[in-house]
Amino acid sequence: MNKLLLLFFIILLAVVHACNPERQEIFYGEEECAHCSMIISNPQYSSQLLTVKGRHYNFDAIECLSAFIESGNMKQEEIHSLWVRGFNDEEWVPAEQAHFLKSHNLVSPMSLNISAYCDRDAAEEYQRSHSGEILAWAEVRDLVRLEWFTPSIENP
Repeated sequence: MNKLLLLFFIILLAVVHACNPERQEIFYGEEECAHCSMIISNPQYSSQLLTVKGRHYNFDAIECLSAFIESGNMKQEEIHSLWVRGFNDEEWVPAEQAHFLKSHNLVSPMSLNISAYCDRDAAEEYQRSHSGEILAWAEVRDLVRLEWFTPSIENP
């Protein structure tokens, strides 16, 4: 009876854990970006996608997270949450709540130069010292779509 009860609690714990995926640690310098396959080496630009089944995908740049979604690698209903790391601290924030700065003075691994901030004040502070444009997550997605998924005139 005790073995059955123990098995029941193990299964229950697994089900509860799968229903509430948590952000996972990224092993910088070891893991590859799920989109571009570069080694994730700069924590300031990293991001993560969690699925409803508890799987996580790590990215070396915010633009890679956006491109991964845009490229149709995952259905929207499979996504539990999207996370970005604050450029100015070690805090993680849901991408939809973050504030982003596109600044040519803050060069990201994939060169769209997008950094994330947990609050608007921090984004504005970096904007004052590094210039650039503050964006919301939807605008980041639009920018990635425009820059990486729209054929150019020279290369249709």
